[in-house]
Amino acid sequence: MSDAQARARIQRMVVNGTISGVEAEGLLAALGDASPAWRRLSNPFASLSQRYLVLFAVVVTVLGFVTSFLGVRFDGAMDMHLPRQTVAPLDAFRDIGVSILTTAMVFWLFSLPFARQVRWVDYLVGVAAARLPLVVMALLLLPVRERIVNLAVNMPSGVLDVGAAALLALATLPCLAWLIWWLFFAVREASGLRGWRLAVVFVAGLVTAEVLSKSALVLFGPGT
Repeated sequence: MSDAQARARIQRMVVNGTISGVEAEGLLAALGDASPAWRRLSNPFASLSQRYLVLFAVVVTVLGFVTSFLGVRFDGAMDMHLPRQTVAPLDAFRDIGVSILTTAMVFWLFSLPFARQVRWVDYLVGVAAARLPLVVMALLLLPVRERIVNLAVNMPSGVLDVGAAALLALATLPCLAWLIWWLFFAVREASGLRGWRLAVVFVAGLVTAEVLSKSALVLFGPGT
């Protein structure tokens, strides 16, 4: 039996109530220890124990707040912007809180028709941890924040800062791909779903989470 098949079997046993979450955590941790390093980095949600995954999620969220205070807005399930003005602490807490909670809730609700034993907290932890690429993206762009803000201001008049545009593309595209990759595995491990069910839950959930989180922040928060 392959590693992926073993993990899928453990997840099904949890969903069916054959084993407890604690027992599954031990089995998954044992599998994670035997996995190659590249696989653990590709899918940390399967290799990390629940305790370390929670710690990872907390660290990523705190880094998100710190980065936001330095001039970044995380305003959506997959969004990160560099506003002209610094972000107020209350706005930073609202942006990140709404984005994480909305995304986790949507994925959880979309999974319920296929896996009724899933826990919302698993989605919350997974989504929070999976946002590390957004923080990395922000850290890469902060040193050239002023150039990028000027790029957004000057583009309508036809003045293009090629260097800023190139840096923006190089930092955002790989990080967005990384974010989607990690969100996919976070949902897969939290739900135990595979195949077309997982695809439906992930795609529909991701689109819905993006729309709902952006809408909520537009309605109840300041402009970007």
